Amino acid sequence: MLHAMADAVKAHGADVALGFDGDGDRCGIVDNEGSEIFADKIGVMLARDLSKLHPNATFVVDVKSTGLFAADPALKALGAKTDYWKTGHSHIKRRVRDLQALAGFEKSGHFFFNQPVGRGYDDGFVTAIAVLDMLDRNPTKSMADLYRDLPKTWGSPTMSPHCADEIKYEVAGRVVKRFEAMRDRGETLTGQKIADIVTVNGVRVTVEDWHMGSRARVVEQAGAGGGGREPGFRSADAADVPRRRWRAAREPGSGGVQSDDLRGTFCGGRVGRFGPLSRLRERVGVRASRSTPLIRRFAPPSPASGRRGAALPRLTA
Repeated sequence: MLHAMADAVKAHGADVALGFDGDGDRCGIVDNEGSEIFADKIGVMLARDLSKLHPNATFVVDVKSTGLFAADPALKALGAKTDYWKTGHSHIKRRVRDLQALAGFEKSGHFFFNQPVGRGYDDGFVTAIAVLDMLDRNPTKSMADLYRDLPKTWGSPTMSPHCADEIKYEVAGRVVKRFEAMRDRGETLTGQKIADIVTVNGVRVTVEDWHMGSRARVVEQAGAGGGGREPGFRSADAADVPRRRWRAAREPGSGGVQSDDLRGTFCGGRVGRFGPLSRLRERVGVRASRSTPLIRRFAPPSPASGRRGAALPRLTA
């Protein structure tokens, strides 16, 4: 989808392209030059813009996000405070509420804005409005200009070596202790002093000019069509999620789309079961993507039981 948006920007000379995921709670951004901008960088740009209106604001971001939230000179000058927290939709949403932060930015693209920008939940259209307001407040700069204003950073892809579920948290705990011991002994990492360690979700280690993180992934089965897991399906970032989702939805006999970044979005086939309701937004039915020819709708929850009703007839998307 983002590639198509980039082509459309170049074809029409647009100022920006806004793309929404299947359930509308995320907004992907392509600038006026056709470049895709990762969600955490969009978060830094919005934090800069909102901090000018709300000095000393607090922002919550997940531990996988760019270090610019804490290191950016512009945010520091505006008194912005950053709280790195656990990865996951529900974790970030709750933390934003508990801290009364102005906004929360998850690397997967879920953005949570408190008053006066939003009402605390993730809504792709609220994100889109915030981006357009940012452009409106910077009439002499394009989206690409605002992106270039950020300090230049580089990042590696997410690497997911296999670790059995039965031991992954114990392994993650050993990794945390190893880095804490290195810090306490004054040891260096790649020749640089360890400046900070965040351990709310695995470990995030920051040295003088870079950071790294290690955590145990929680990969849920968001929608089951044929049962079983789909080995190796992971989402690395917001830019890659749509392509992976469409590919997984098209695979015959797939066990459904699985990812903690895609909870509540079901693409194609019959949805056999749901994850814990405490970690899903209530929805009347699933929504179709452009790659899913058929969808199955579900009746609203029964007032008596609180459970979802029987599947309604299939509809052509």
